[in-house]
Amino acid sequence: FFVFPVGDSYTVSLGENGELQSTPPFQPPTLNFDSANNPAFWSKMDGLMLRSSATSPTVSQRLSSKAFFTVVRATDKLGATASTTILGPLVETPSDVSQEDLTNALAESQNSGDPSQILASVQVVMSVSGDTGSTGSGAVANAALDALAGVTEIVEGDDQTLQQLGDSVSQVVATGTLDTESLKKAADILDSCLNLATGSGLSVEVGSSILGGIATIGKTTSTATTPTGEAKSVSTKLVSLVSNLGEAALGSIEPGQTKEINSVDESGEGIKVAVSKPSTAEAATSGLQLKQLSIAAEAFAGRRLDGLCGTLSVQVTEWLKSNPFSYTEEVLGTTASVSEKADVLSVEINYCNRSALTRPISVAIPMPDFGDSDLIPTCARFDKAADSWVTSDVETKLNATVGTVTCSSGFTVTSYTVFGAGSKPVTTTGGDEETDHSPLSS
Repeated sequence: FFVFPVGDSYTVSLGENGELQSTPPFQPPTLNFDSANNPAFWSKMDGLMLRSSATSPTVSQRLSSKAFFTVVRATDKLGATASTTILGPLVETPSDVSQEDLTNALAESQNSGDPSQILASVQVVMSVSGDTGSTGSGAVANAALDALAGVTEIVEGDDQTLQQLGDSVSQVVATGTLDTESLKKAADILDSCLNLATGSGLSVEVGSSILGGIATIGKTTSTATTPTGEAKSVSTKLVSLVSNLGEAALGSIEPGQTKEINSVDESGEGIKVAVSKPSTAEAATSGLQLKQLSIAAEAFAGRRLDGLCGTLSVQVTEWLKSNPFSYTEEVLGTTASVSEKADVLSVEINYCNRSALTRPISVAIPMPDFGDSDLIPTCARFDKAADSWVTSDVETKLNATVGTVTCSSGFTVTSYTVFGAGSKPVTTTGGDEETDHSPLSS
């Protein structure tokens, strides 16, 4: 059972015959239930799953104040599916909903032990909390997180339920007022969701919902007035979670395959993860290319294909306008800083158990717009030991023709960004010409 809000272009009311009527006559939109990359995918259309597949023909659930249409999907024993759509229900919520009413609703659903009912209640309660401007939204949000944590202990791990779990975490974090410990609790719920999904193979749909939750927590952490140490503890957990998601995605593909998971929203903000298991022999012959990452063949040539070097796996993570290290802006050795909205590109290469390769690992990052300033786009990598951005052991090349900055280093696991430096030794490429910029003394 799914419900979707009726669009603002319709006015829904109760007719004289006791049935709902719509002006103009309601026409259901096109919906997709199979691919999270489809713009009409049900969760992207603000859909709410009231219950996953079961034999009962009825469902009972609280809903927020608005007009809905309902879609019921059925699957037979051979896997064939059919659906029907009907206008309704039309819900009117009392204006005097209290914090106690909302937390009691969550407790009631949690006591049911039904994951679908709990998830639907969380989404409705957070929607009502936002609509009514209920005071104590922090208490409601924390009660919602407790309910979601309970779901991870009873859910069996079907994709639709896990996807809604990830989406619910995003909604709670975006709607509620949460402190650092609560944000870490939200991340722990996503981690549990990932563990449940890994058992049956991480799907793109579940991965996207988990990634969306991570991006929402990161956005909340970077915009909140949170002490640096607390922000770092949340960010560190999120970076680790994305790495684990990449490992789960790698575990769901065969050698030679690639998988991409995307949570970027309409504003271009969010996270993308691409993973691949390329052939080591092919990499030694033709090099390696995955998204913006490229490695020359020489980096893999001459290695014995023994137990350590027989496999190669790669993860590329794009943090678009979602700098995961926003708690530290300084670029060591410069007066420059890295914005919390900076693009960050992280790479993880598992090859021969090496921390560095003998040939450069290069990534191409779109050149930032520094306006009319004379700042020079310059690469930095994140140094975990220094807990800061550094320009050491990383090379910058500007390609003015295509508008990209190529950052190169030998590290198999690191993160890159591009900042505006007053002056730095970089190489500008325009056509076939390269121009070196000399550094100014600091």
